[in-house]
Amino acid sequence: FVSTVNSFNETLLTTNATLTFSAISDLDEAVVVCRGVQTLITKECTLLITTVPSPPEPLPTNCTDIRNDSLTLQWSPPSDNGGESISHYSVTGTPGDISIITINTMYLFPDLTPNTIYTFNVSANNSLGFGDDLVISCTTLGNVPPGFTEVSMSWC
Repeated sequence: FVSTVNSFNETLLTTNATLTFSAISDLDEAVVVCRGVQTLITKECTLLITTVPSPPEPLPTNCTDIRNDSLTLQWSPPSDNGGESISHYSVTGTPGDISIITINTMYLFPDLTPNTIYTFNVSANNSLGFGDDLVISCTTLGNVPPGFTEVSMSWC
């Protein structure tokens, strides 16, 4: 759990002041009690808690437009952006040195090898960094023999 205080009224705090955090978990905001020991001031403040985003969400079909040398990978934004806007996504893939940054939730990967399983790691980024990966595997189609444009099958 990574957290950052985005805003806080420091004038409330004096020498020997204490902050009391209670029941803070993976929330977007929490109430904090601020007490100035010398002045006996007690005031509730809102503390915004931000984190890196959760992984992007999978779709029923993450791999579309699959061909022998390309495919389109797609995903949904994370269910939790960590309290900050998603700025972009990082997608890395193997085999090969596949690495892209995009603001979109889909990307066409050209120049792939036929009949190959590709594993992609997709992570969302906000102002605090990258969240965990969504892992997606897709297989490109095999090559069609020269002279063939379609294949038909029938059952007897």
